[in-house]
Amino acid sequence: MARKRFKIFDFGFKNSFKKHGPTIIGILFISIFLVWRYHNARILSFNTSTVSHEFVSSGIKPVYIKSYPLGIDTEIKDSAIVDGVWQIQLNSANYLVSSAGIGDNGNTIIYGHNKDNILGPLRWIKKGAEIEILASCNKYYYEVIDTHEVDPDNLQYILPTDSEILTIYTCTGFLDSKRFIAQAVLKN
Repeated sequence: MARKRFKIFDFGFKNSFKKHGPTIIGILFISIFLVWRYHNARILSFNTSTVSHEFVSSGIKPVYIKSYPLGIDTEIKDSAIVDGVWQIQLNSANYLVSSAGIGDNGNTIIYGHNKDNILGPLRWIKKGAEIEILASCNKYYYEVIDTHEVDPDNLQYILPTDSEILTIYTCTGFLDSKRFIAQAVLKN
């Protein structure tokens, strides 16, 4: 006499998965890919759809940034805001061309990925630290006056200002959901 096998939890999933499994897995992978693409497109962006960034700088464009002993030592390339998304260079810091330049009375904005070879070490900078900016074959030395960790909808630190200030930021937090900002003023 043959023994019957009893299936305690057989709801027909096995046959159903054989039939629809590849479709379900495909939809899952496509969904993960689309979420990843959306996240990467908005990484380092602020929610600036209501803010105008049409400043025309008469100042000097920064081209290189250093800060020791943190290890920040990277090139700066021009970037812009396109359709509310802050464009980003993958292997350098970014200068927001619609922000003030060096020597302008305004807010000079530099941002970049939180990778160790770009602006990642910025997250450990302290008040009083020195930042060196190379621009137009001259070196400009800034002193950090404040640091903040904010949500991407907190625009107060990236708005135009009446006085010269350097604002540098990178991502931080779970899934890069926050922005770490360091503000600095030109040293005498």
